[in-house]
Amino acid sequence: MQKKIIERIDNLAIDPRPFDIKKLVGKSLYRIRCGNYRIVYSISEIFIAVIIFWFSNHQSKSLIE
Repeated sequence: MQKKIIERIDNLAIDPRPFDIKKLVGKSLYRIRCGNYRIVYSISEIFIAVIIFWFSNHQSKSLIE
């Protein structure tokens, strides 16, 4: 699973807005799934970067949502 998560994060550098993202309401954050894990991130157009804020098993309580 660790390799899948790393691969998913690496793919965000190529395409930061894949078809299966969810924009979080009221925030400039996005969420993608990777198996039972969720990755929450932001896209910086200024620095041309994807900033990972948080990732966790989906059963964990989120501090962001």
